[in-house]
Amino acid sequence: MTVAGGILLYYLQSLIAERISVKRIKSSTHEHVEGLLELYSTFFLTDDGVHYSLEEIVELLNANYEVARHVEVENIALVAVLRAEVVGFIFCHLYPQRRKAIISYFAIKKETPKARLKAAHQLLVKLKDILAKGRVCDVLFYDLQGFDAATSRHDRIERQARRVLFKQSAKSLGLEAREFQFEYQCPKVSMAESAHEYPFALYCIGIRTQISDRVPKQLMLDYLRFIYLDCYGDVYPVSDPRFQEHHAHLKSIVDRYEAVLPELVVAK
Repeated sequence: MTVAGGILLYYLQSLIAERISVKRIKSSTHEHVEGLLELYSTFFLTDDGVHYSLEEIVELLNANYEVARHVEVENIALVAVLRAEVVGFIFCHLYPQRRKAIISYFAIKKETPKARLKAAHQLLVKLKDILAKGRVCDVLFYDLQGFDAATSRHDRIERQARRVLFKQSAKSLGLEAREFQFEYQCPKVSMAESAHEYPFALYCIGIRTQISDRVPKQLMLDYLRFIYLDCYGDVYPVSDPRFQEHHAHLKSIVDRYEAVLPELVVAK
């Protein structure tokens, strides 16, 4: 590439990045829902029993569930838009009574590297503003899909790149994303036969508190109870006959963590 060509490419990348805007979706009738679902399908829609179906994602697009859960939760769906096209999104769920939140999905469409980083940055800026408003969130979690023996090389590269992008984007906001160093299994998302636990990496960002590089076991168990029993425990409303069975299953996993976690959990 010539010097002139390189300058032109940089200019175009900068122009694209500057035109990215972030929108919040609060209902399934929003104009960008179709583009979001299409992008979600590209990254996450599989039949492996790990991710939510499109129907379940549509339900998460409402700021509040139509049927109340056992714990108060506000769903936050943000999209990055470039020329009316959805090029990135983030799903987060805020539990004000717990003063905690969790990111369930975060993905950016592959375009120019500068636009990719810019979209990720702007999504996290908007999310940080929402979580900081009202002073109801101290800690933000994010669990990213890991690897198992059957994971292809392509998927390994994709998932690792997603981790790097998240940490870089958080750092650009002055936030430190720490990864807990133990074998974390993402809870299954339903009681369907195809659903199962899967190796994930669990990250934590302090919004209004500092996350130590050595987390006491009891605090880590408090985090895990929140993730398992509140975040993944609200898949079904209390009125659903599957609620009790699902909760019993999730509690049994937390009990196993209580038996095996060290007294101090490393967070890098």
